[in-house]
Amino acid sequence: MKLKKILFFMLIISFPLFSGIQPPILIGPDNIFEAPNSNYIPNKSNNKNKIPTRWGGASLTQMEKTYNGFPMTVFILGGGAWIYHNKIKLSSSEIEIVGEDAIRAELKGRVEVEDEENNSYFYANKGSYDKVTEKILLEGRPRLFYTAKDKQKTKISADRITRYLNEGRTVLEGKVYIQNNDLTVIGEDANYNDNTKKLEISNRPFIFSRKRFLSAEKLIYDTESGEVSLNDSTFLIQTSEESENSNSLISAKKDKKNNQATTKEQEKTPIILETIFQADKMIHQNSKEPKSTGLYGNAKIYRKDLEFSAEILKSLGSSGDIIQAEKDIKMFDILNHVILSGNYLEHFKVKEYSYIKDNPKIELLDKNNQKVESTITSVIIERFIDKKEIVTRGNVKIVSQTSTAKGEYATYFENEEKIVLEGNPSLERDKKILHSGKIIIYPQEDRVLLSEGMNLKGAE
Repeated sequence: MKLKKILFFMLIISFPLFSGIQPPILIGPDNIFEAPNSNYIPNKSNNKNKIPTRWGGASLTQMEKTYNGFPMTVFILGGGAWIYHNKIKLSSSEIEIVGEDAIRAELKGRVEVEDEENNSYFYANKGSYDKVTEKILLEGRPRLFYTAKDKQKTKISADRITRYLNEGRTVLEGKVYIQNNDLTVIGEDANYNDNTKKLEISNRPFIFSRKRFLSAEKLIYDTESGEVSLNDSTFLIQTSEESENSNSLISAKKDKKNNQATTKEQEKTPIILETIFQADKMIHQNSKEPKSTGLYGNAKIYRKDLEFSAEILKSLGSSGDIIQAEKDIKMFDILNHVILSGNYLEHFKVKEYSYIKDNPKIELLDKNNQKVESTITSVIIERFIDKKEIVTRGNVKIVSQTSTAKGEYATYFENEEKIVLEGNPSLERDKKILHSGKIIIYPQEDRVLLSEGMNLKGAE
């Protein structure tokens, strides 16, 4: 009896010691030769990065199919079918899903990919989803839409679109089109990155806009700002309608023989001009005011009445209301046989006014052989296009074939082809200096008139 009580007492004391011991874990055949470990805990970390499976639809059909030589369970969803890849929703009229985990899926009819986090929306007639590689291939008029900050929508389409869901990257294959209210881009093969918001097209894409045609080796389009950047061998062809009395960079030449004022009807008669622009790089920005188009690196403009070159050329405003040019500026006015140069230019379209500074210079050419007849330098050069006058101010120096004239300011009258030099003007010829109240020079004739008094001095 005492022995039973002792055993019962020992059992009560020892019970808490054994209550924390777990039963042994069964070892699978792959682990049969591993050393037993009573502290083994199943590793659940492999499932941490696993993409959760979520799919559904209004109807469900289940069947067994052979897929790549293996029997698989296939689910066919209909009536607004959908799959979620993390936060990205894939939907279509019908989805054929391979396996419960939706390893593969075929989307048919009204395919939509909604990536709200990146503000990207894709549409197509057909889609192939691969969960392992985390991508979807869209075919059958695939397209995507972006909305810029200014609420302008841009449509981008291609023959095939592959969306890498985990990278926020899109590859467009075949013919690529970009369309919005401002322009249409046609190219071949493109890449888009959600992080930079930039779409890149190589292989010399083309841009069409109202009365404009552009092309370059490479195009970069910013879907957020709407900015277009063209790189390497950029050129632009533009058509415009201008009247005879145009407010472009140059002024129209009047017939000296008739020398009659044009009628209002003639001034309103539009002339269609074709202009070619070239540069190493072109950037069009329309998200900020004023809208602008910039040519960078070896910028050039060609048209039948004008040749223009500069290192940088910018057009501000939707109608090019202000034009700015910098570094190594050279403007050849073919109609008026004049070359203007300098390192900074601004042109105001509405005011019909331009000015050049930073080593400005005027070269007046012979009408017959285009040789330089006279050169004018000063501190600043102003051009009044409506008056057909070029005014130079500050330390004016006029060098012609047989003389050198100096003064404070001078005006070149384009129609009359004469220079009027004022502000204590002087003329040096044959080692003699003539001072006069006003000096009039006719470069084409190499003729000089002195008026308002004359004083002759020997050259120093």
